[in-house]
Amino acid sequence: ADIDAMADARSALRWVRSHATQLGVDPDRIVAAGGSSGGHIALSAAVFDTFAEAGEDTTVSAKPNALVLFNPAVDTSQNRLFGDRGRDGSPLHHLRSGLPPTLILHGKADMTVPYAQVDQFCSDAQALGNQCRLVGYDGAPHGFFNPRRGDDKWYRETLLEADRFLTSLGYLPRT
Repeated sequence: ADIDAMADARSALRWVRSHATQLGVDPDRIVAAGGSSGGHIALSAAVFDTFAEAGEDTTVSAKPNALVLFNPAVDTSQNRLFGDRGRDGSPLHHLRSGLPPTLILHGKADMTVPYAQVDQFCSDAQALGNQCRLVGYDGAPHGFFNPRRGDDKWYRETLLEADRFLTSLGYLPRT
């Protein structure tokens, strides 16, 4: 993930929202989701009001209405991919109130994005009045949610958790 990818994510959300009728989607129920760096850029679209492509129609909101994040990078302040702009692109360092409801699914054995960072992010977000739910998975490493040959336990569990979250928001019908 980097600053350009953050702007691209915001452009994509604006495009979906401005084409909602053609796409058959509700422009007020757009969920951004992603894992690892994809989780970072989805989260960034919600946290930052900056980072836009030149000439873009900024009257169309780039903010998702909900987030489902899988082991997202929340602190990029020490990330070499950002060069000297790591803190500029760090959601943890730019938290504010008014974020969309957020579900974070994270492995407790993640060595790439430490669970403690994500726990701090979610706690700090809640302290600002945001809805943030962190579900930790014991023994799960980075990328744990991807199906593996012969073992898709965490894949199924995380999808069910995301389904419950989106159902609780009224985005999916109760069955």
